[in-house]
Amino acid sequence: MAVKQRPPRHPPRATCWTMMTATLLARWNPNMRNPCAGYPLFALLLLGTLPAQDLYDIPTVRSFYITTHQNDWWTRLAANRRTKTDLNVDLTVDNKTYKGVGLRFRGNSSYLATGNSQKKSFNVTLDAFTVGQDLLGYTNLNLSNAYNDPTFTREVVSYELLRRYMPAPKANYIRLYINNVSWGIYINVQQPDKEMMSEWFKGNDGNRYRCDPPQSSGNGRSALQWLGNDLNLYKAAYDLKTENSPTGWLDIRNACDVLNNTATSQLPQALPKVIDVDRALWYFALNSILVNLDSYIGRGNDYYLYHDEEHDQLEMMPWDMNESFGGSNASMSVAQLKVLDIFWQANNTTSRPLLARMLANAAWRTRYVAHYRTLLDEVYDWNWIGSRVTKYQAMIEKDVQADTKKLYPTYMFKGNLTTDYRLNSSFFRTWAPGLKPFVDARRTYLLARSDIKQVTPVLSQLARSPADPTDNQPVWITARVTGATSVTLHTRVTGPFSQVTMFDDGKHGDGAPNDGVYGGRIAGQPSGTKVDYYVGAASTGGLRFLPRNAGHKPEDYRVDWPRGSSPVRLNELLARNNTGIVDEKGQHEDWFELFNSGTKEADLSGHYVTDNLSNSKQWTIPAGTKLQPGKSLIIWADNDAADGPLHANFKLDAGGEELALFAADGRTLLDHEKFGAQEADVSTGRLFDGKRGWVGYPTPSPRMLNAPATCGVRLYTAVEPLTHSVTQTVSGSAKIATTATFQISTAPANSAVAELIGSGGTALPLPEFRLTLLVNPLLAVVVLPTDATGQARFLLPIPDDAALVGARLYVQAIGIQGGGLIASNAAETTFCPK
Repeated sequence: MAVKQRPPRHPPRATCWTMMTATLLARWNPNMRNPCAGYPLFALLLLGTLPAQDLYDIPTVRSFYITTHQNDWWTRLAANRRTKTDLNVDLTVDNKTYKGVGLRFRGNSSYLATGNSQKKSFNVTLDAFTVGQDLLGYTNLNLSNAYNDPTFTREVVSYELLRRYMPAPKANYIRLYINNVSWGIYINVQQPDKEMMSEWFKGNDGNRYRCDPPQSSGNGRSALQWLGNDLNLYKAAYDLKTENSPTGWLDIRNACDVLNNTATSQLPQALPKVIDVDRALWYFALNSILVNLDSYIGRGNDYYLYHDEEHDQLEMMPWDMNESFGGSNASMSVAQLKVLDIFWQANNTTSRPLLARMLANAAWRTRYVAHYRTLLDEVYDWNWIGSRVTKYQAMIEKDVQADTKKLYPTYMFKGNLTTDYRLNSSFFRTWAPGLKPFVDARRTYLLARSDIKQVTPVLSQLARSPADPTDNQPVWITARVTGATSVTLHTRVTGPFSQVTMFDDGKHGDGAPNDGVYGGRIAGQPSGTKVDYYVGAASTGGLRFLPRNAGHKPEDYRVDWPRGSSPVRLNELLARNNTGIVDEKGQHEDWFELFNSGTKEADLSGHYVTDNLSNSKQWTIPAGTKLQPGKSLIIWADNDAADGPLHANFKLDAGGEELALFAADGRTLLDHEKFGAQEADVSTGRLFDGKRGWVGYPTPSPRMLNAPATCGVRLYTAVEPLTHSVTQTVSGSAKIATTATFQISTAPANSAVAELIGSGGTALPLPEFRLTLLVNPLLAVVVLPTDATGQARFLLPIPDDAALVGARLYVQAIGIQGGGLIASNAAETTFCPK
């Protein structure tokens, strides 16, 4: 007899908050039953992968409120367009107002071709009039008007796809209001500035060029042609964005010389020394498959170059993807664009020399086709592209319908998914191909090509031995390969990759001979060395790599340093010092702090500090430097030895890097900390002096103890403060017999937050939630509703009990936004006597 099951009873939503918190602490205990499954949102939070709350987090659509101070602000913007002069405005985001922000029009075609429309593209500069100001770590914002894209998705989807295979900007959506008038949905595109370079490269000080200055637009002079020895010719063709560079345009001229004037037989050895060849081939393949002709392959411009100083190569990066998927027609019909040859422009040595000379080389041509196959296998089909287009349109559909300033009628928003539309502007007429038929037809054409459908080797089981090599210890790389005529190991420390033949002969760390496992040897490297590697296998049909990304995000390892112990620890650092302490010269310089956690005086003479683990002896602590027990020492990271003996010869990278302390032998690693993007005037330090657990301090504590106050409130946040977007402050008194007020702001409006109350502080990263738990062990959870401005208040009555004096509570808020979790900083409250 069947037993009728009673439907499950679901606990109150507040109880789900408590249970969700317990799950956080349990770190995804697989045996824990989810009693909140009846609440779909909570089930998603418990079982799904949650996005980070970055400024460019795609599921999060923020509202930007711009307030101007001049009645004729529009006229001023138009007058300032050519000179790129900023207008001083206020910007409010997440209920926080930023004063002294710069606003100007951006773009050429997106401005001129839109005529009298107010739906212009804008550039927003956070620090234009307020030094050091940023929005969640970003200073330059590009708000795009979706010119030539009625779907509003081409740019966001294209950049998401591009970032899988090469450095590219992030992009998402924002709602724009100017003087409380809605300007509708905009695409928020990351600026290729120093912040972005820090995300992709070891440093961000290399020369950075916009290869699309107005005077060279469309004539190929920004396409790495040889213009002669006169440096002024390159200055006119390449817009140098790096400030005060002593080497500006020299690297461009040298690369153009090598590219255009080297004999064909010598080019495979010479070109990789100045240009990242694999990166360039990815750039060409991506723009070709996306039919983005407003790029190097089409107009010979509208891209970026960055000089990666670590490997001494120029790196290509994409820009302006709003006309991808055939949006820039180049005088071709939509039917022609769907079957655009993958070698289009490959014979144009005059105005597209990099594309032409690289694809004339058999090995590079084969690699290019291999990258094309990877794109077809992984991303270029309507299942991948269409799922994102559908999702992103659903996020913004109501906003687009309500947008009275948009460039194209509402019916095109969805219609352009399947229908080609003729777009007319003030001086351009072009087609916007229907996305799905365009992608489907192009994929069908590409898969039918004989060079694409060739059978290529199969690679798997990439491994290395030993996994963690020590000083000068050789490393064997192995991979299982079938169907190959040759297998090659690509490896590098700095500069271009070198090649080593791999064998299946039982003599190269590959196990038994002829077992399908190939091995290759990487020579031993000194401690601290980082090694990149990947494997390629060739057959008569073509080439395949493992990882498929090849030179983009290859496998890597770092040769470990011998470890030692010391009572002296790295204790705190500030990588963006705008208003904090000053050095002997009265300058706001970056700094870091050493702390002696021992009981005896520590002599630091001859010890080393470095921000580059490959260079353990980067800066020597001066002779006679001693540190008393329980005391700290400030060292300025300003690369200015003339200012004093305790000024290191490097600067801290606010985009994130590493800092290490080495013993006087220059080999023994005593302490090491890796940190991410930093916020202005927020330091990173240990929660408790000399002990585990690094956090962020909104109020830095140089030369002071990183310890609980004997009475009062101490605020701290995640070691990467930009990942925690909710703000918590404490007002009132921490005295017994009074009430402390915990104020929450910048939380989601008309929602709820959960205040986690604990008896201790921690810094427990929860990568599955993309946040850091700052309170543990947990005592209680209080759920608070937020108002229309995203604020909430929690009142904590403190009993009149002298036994509570010196007791502490730790409080952190957790909320929900965009289908993911967001968090606040934590407040440590030490109860005081009356």
